[in-house]
Amino acid sequence: MIRIASDKRSWCLCGLLTLLSVGQVFAQRSADTVDIVKSPWTEINVGAFSGTDATAARALLVTNLQISGWFKPVNRASDLIPQVRAALTKTAGGWELQGQVVQGTEVLLAKRYTDAQESVFNRLIHSFANDIIQALVREKGFAGSQILCSYTPQGARAPKKGKPIPKELAIFDCDGGRFRQLTQDNSLSLSPKWSPNGSKFVYTTHMRYYPDLVVVDVATRNRTRVSAHAGLNVHGAISPDGRKLAMILSRDGAPELYTQDLMGGNLKRLTWDKAVEASPTWAPDGRSIVYTSDLSGTPQLYRIGIEGGKGQRLTRSGTDNNAPEWSHVSNRIVYTSRRGGHYQICVLDPASGQEIQKTRDPVDHEDPAWGPNGRHVVYVKKQSGRSSIQILDTETGFEIGLSPAAGNFYTPHWAP
Repeated sequence: MIRIASDKRSWCLCGLLTLLSVGQVFAQRSADTVDIVKSPWTEINVGAFSGTDATAARALLVTNLQISGWFKPVNRASDLIPQVRAALTKTAGGWELQGQVVQGTEVLLAKRYTDAQESVFNRLIHSFANDIIQALVREKGFAGSQILCSYTPQGARAPKKGKPIPKELAIFDCDGGRFRQLTQDNSLSLSPKWSPNGSKFVYTTHMRYYPDLVVVDVATRNRTRVSAHAGLNVHGAISPDGRKLAMILSRDGAPELYTQDLMGGNLKRLTWDKAVEASPTWAPDGRSIVYTSDLSGTPQLYRIGIEGGKGQRLTRSGTDNNAPEWSHVSNRIVYTSRRGGHYQICVLDPASGQEIQKTRDPVDHEDPAWGPNGRHVVYVKKQSGRSSIQILDTETGFEIGLSPAAGNFYTPHWAP
């Protein structure tokens, strides 16, 4: 953790893994709660698929329709609800899917899908799911969108005595499929965050003594170290236009909020106080940044302009509010707040100041990040010594757990 001396500003590294988990940087207390508001779903019957891997393909479609928040899959044939039919075939050139949705005598969707590039059929199912959503509710689906995270495989051990168990970067579809481990650094790779256009992401690496920030180009897979000052270089966040990087550095003493050009240069310090700052997230217009600070004595969310100045406190109802992310779609801020002895997912409307609690079960809910629709949130649920991936629909309250691979997951971030 970071210790701030009462008579001078100083820092020390005492367990870097604990340091970078924002929920553990600050003190923990409880706060009031607000109920979520639920809304109805549309029933849809996904009939039995025919052809190759039919059972697995049907299950994948059901999962994606559930996650979308628009449908409640049921096993009931009726002219009053949409009926899904599909045939999946493994061809010499890849996969082919014939998909259809009917209601009574009306054909709502009929389409043929092919994929010659994949050894699995997932992308065909994603396309079918998104077309069903578009055809029936006139909304854009996000099936097939991907989630970055830090990951520790089951049974992983520390490389040597006194070293932490490695955390590598991994990526998977938002339904838990097509899991891939991206790094083999045998070190700590933490807090990956996408750029707003999905062409890059930034993360914290512990390959050297101090944690540094690295930007990865998705197309070329090139990794560039963009911040390597003495002390902490953590919690990187790329600006909406992709040109700037917000981050937390301790180069001048205690952890403070800085910005710079994405690939380095034009370093600017924004906060000048005796508090601990963490977890910056950009406003949709790129003119201000929300971050966590314990300036008031407990961790709260603050907002500051990109030219610096005095931060404006945003949260009032919680005494340990942190890990904010601002949706560029719904213009809401999701964060985690310790309430009743556990971290819960909350949403803040920056215009009205309303704070709404979205989870209630007595376990820790940490590191939330918005999905591409500004409605769903991915986060980590910590329970019985395990850290698992959860998807939460903030409008209906529907929640589904994902199992991309055996192991523990941390700091997920959803592609735009």
